[in-house]
Amino acid sequence: MVEFALIVPILCVVLFGILQFGALYNDYVTLTDAARVGARKAAVSRHEADPAGVAETAARDSASGLT
Repeated sequence: MVEFALIVPILCVVLFGILQFGALYNDYVTLTDAARVGARKAAVSRHEADPAGVAETAARDSASGLT
């Protein structure tokens, strides 16, 4: 029981660290994809009336999970 009581906090810290890293990596991938979508839309829609607005809308729609 003593060994278990000494190891459990360390294991919990490692487990929660892994979960936080996974959430951070998911946000990173989402943000990278949104930047790619926005840049592509800006390059393709340069003849639009508001190309910056179209690109921003595409990037924001692509990153719907981020606030």
